[in-house]
Amino acid sequence: MNQEKQKILVFGNGHNGQARESLLRTEKYEVDHHSSVPEALSALIEEDFDLVMLQAQENEYEAFKVCRIIKSYGGLQFLPVIYIESAFNKDHLIRAYDAGADEYIEYSDCDDQDKLKDAVSMYVLIGKRKRLALASGREKPTYIQQISREIYGLKKELSTK
Repeated sequence: MNQEKQKILVFGNGHNGQARESLLRTEKYEVDHHSSVPEALSALIEEDFDLVMLQAQENEYEAFKVCRIIKSYGGLQFLPVIYIESAFNKDHLIRAYDAGADEYIEYSDCDDQDKLKDAVSMYVLIGKRKRLALASGREKPTYIQQISREIYGLKKELSTK
């Protein structure tokens, strides 16, 4: 059975970015990397992505800008955004969530690979569910609650692995 690859846009020049990209470059994911805001936004508008990963080290303010644009642009609002950093930074955590990021992950070594894989899988699924809900006009509160319960179940399932 040949499944379609999930498309992930990676923005930034974060520490150990190659390790993250190689982790995601599997049969399941196709990764497109951009380090400038105009390139990233052009790719987002021209292609269908399932998730955006922001990995910033020197250009974190540009990463926050990309996140704000994604979350304010009607055609991309459903797109999940994960902000990744090599070391915890409280200021960046607050700014990432203020910009609209769905998740903040500290990724520093190989021990975090499973955490990253699980987060990517979960948020790709969340994004697909949001896209389906918006496309079908079923963004009613009861449908969103149903999706939320399914997402909670998925999180619980992933956390027990």
